[in-house]
Amino acid sequence: MAYCYDVVDNEFFRSGCEQLRKAAPAVNRGLPPKYFLCVARLSPEKNIDGLISAFADYRRHGGAWDLVIVGHGPLETELRQLVNEFGLVDAVHFCGFWTGPDLVAAYAHAECFVLASKSEPWGLVVNEAMASGLPVLVSSRCGCVDDLVDPGRNGYVFEPDDRDGLVQLML
Repeated sequence: MAYCYDVVDNEFFRSGCEQLRKAAPAVNRGLPPKYFLCVARLSPEKNIDGLISAFADYRRHGGAWDLVIVGHGPLETELRQLVNEFGLVDAVHFCGFWTGPDLVAAYAHAECFVLASKSEPWGLVVNEAMASGLPVLVSSRCGCVDDLVDPGRNGYVFEPDDRDGLVQLML
């Protein structure tokens, strides 16, 4: 057995999601019926506060999906406070750090993946999301956008500081 770093096992995500979509509804894992998914460390460069702000605008404009955030990090307390300030406690779900079957389930039942990073050398989670069959909304600051995102075909690219642009893509 070989262990590799900075790679994604596409088949693991593809087949795992395919099986889960056939077998287990999202609610069995405590996930909402329709949601945007973000998998990221809760740290400043990941721009989760910007994503939550854009999500608040999305909901104010009539958007009905929830936001599921998988990850942990130093900003968790502040991000939970921001969600509370926006009155989104029932619509934003912090799941903590998930791996393996739990992470596959998060991808399997999501409607769309979002990565709003202000700085990201690549963004392997975008590879995971795409292997899982999800459309993606990815910040232009992620190294993978030129190679992975074909705007209008498998997702869209946005500027991380353009909240209105992200809101429009989410809508």
